[in-house]
Amino acid sequence: MKKVIKVAGYQGEASVHTRSMVFFINELSKTFDFEYEKDITLLGKKASSLIDMTRNNDIQISYLWSSYYEKLLPEIQLLDLPFYFKNKNEVKTLIDDKFNKFVSEKLEDDLNLKLLGFWDNGARHISTNRSFINDESSCSDLKIRTTPSELHINIFNKLGFISCPLDVRDFKKALSDDKIDAQENPLTNFWNFGVQKSQKYLTLSSHLFGFCLFVVNQDFFNKLKDQEQELILKAAKETISYQYKLAEEDDSKLIDMIKNENVQIYEMTINEKNNFLKKVKPFHNNFFLQFPKMNFNEVI
Repeated sequence: MKKVIKVAGYQGEASVHTRSMVFFINELSKTFDFEYEKDITLLGKKASSLIDMTRNNDIQISYLWSSYYEKLLPEIQLLDLPFYFKNKNEVKTLIDDKFNKFVSEKLEDDLNLKLLGFWDNGARHISTNRSFINDESSCSDLKIRTTPSELHINIFNKLGFISCPLDVRDFKKALSDDKIDAQENPLTNFWNFGVQKSQKYLTLSSHLFGFCLFVVNQDFFNKLKDQEQELILKAAKETISYQYKLAEEDDSKLIDMIKNENVQIYEMTINEKNNFLKKVKPFHNNFFLQFPKMNFNEVI
């Protein structure tokens, strides 16, 4: 009789993450049986609850944007410093060379989680129902949905927005009720959450390059046979390659799909990004004062 692995996520059928989890499950279906809850927000649960559900072994495997781990693993905020990284490859190099090992050890030591890898959660951009974002005045008085991250809340307030922290579950409802003026997300979420229906101004800001933590409950993993552990690790590695490829393909086709919904698109200039960088620089400085070992500038 096969062991049952409970898996959960927080996005819909067409999502890059959902499709990647299906790929992972298919890779292991000869050895394990799976119960897969694709989107726990449809059950009324917050996306952030995936952390405790996995830690407590209510489910065994999940993915979640790294920002939701902020309170449990504050060093993860390195990935959330706005306008800090020049491009996604810079972040991937940092993760592969240094950060993966650090996060893996922290999760195992403190949270009863084993890191299977980082998933590409996309470059994040800002959309509004009013105008493009290109200077501080264009942010003024816009109610922007942020994650519940304290860092995110403070950053967008500093830029002139009115931060409205909402979990994915509540964000979807606020969007449909037209209770927010702006939001920031990767293109895949912009599309799959239906933002294009109500917010017709999309600024390609690339202010963050997001990554998800793909994790398994450590106690569950440790009780598996060596061969079973090896199969999961092998499938996870193959899934990461597949997920990165899928994310790149998704981004390249989504621009045209979004334009076809009468969404106007503007790409932020380097000069505009530098102006915003000056505004948020104190957040960078404060982070590295608090966590000096996280300054991996020599790597990137």
